[in-house]
Amino acid sequence: MYNNNIFKSGMKNYQIIRKDRVQKCGGGIIIFVKNNIKYETLDFDLNCGIIESLFIKLKNKNTIIGCFYRPPNSLINDLDLFENYLTNIILKFEKIIILGDFNININISGNIQSKYLNILNNLSLNQIISGNTHHLEYSESLIDHILVSNNDNVINTGKCSFLWISNNLLWYYLYNLWFVIYWSKFKKNKN
Repeated sequence: MYNNNIFKSGMKNYQIIRKDRVQKCGGGIIIFVKNNIKYETLDFDLNCGIIESLFIKLKNKNTIIGCFYRPPNSLINDLDLFENYLTNIILKFEKIIILGDFNININISGNIQSKYLNILNNLSLNQIISGNTHHLEYSESLIDHILVSNNDNVINTGKCSFLWISNNLLWYYLYNLWFVIYWSKFKKNKN
């Protein structure tokens, strides 16, 4: 994705923070931050199973932004690691924004959905995307989530589609710190 000319020209006013997948070929997670926003990349030494994560902290703010990717084949027990991971982070920061492809369709009921929603409830995190985020020819699901610790700071959320983002839409989130956060899971070009 990064080598795509459309991507480069469309995001020229943004800094790119990325964490490429190392366990297997291709992919990873990425956060785009407007050029005028000062941040630092955080490296938490916490185990979250095979769930991938990337965090930044906004300078001069007690706000943290995290990006997650939970592979579809993750075990339900990885959610216990995810809960412990987030609990440690929540204790350190006042405002938390988490964006990601969790591959948990919260439009349906099931054990994994119940466990995940209980974790969000226990940690006082609110999922703010309404509408489906993943589209196939005959099905749609809400597997991409934006989680916030305080709904009062949310100005707006929205979505747009790009040809280079598999079957997922690109979601954006406007926050009262006067900047826009974009996120997406990405796939590397093989060339």
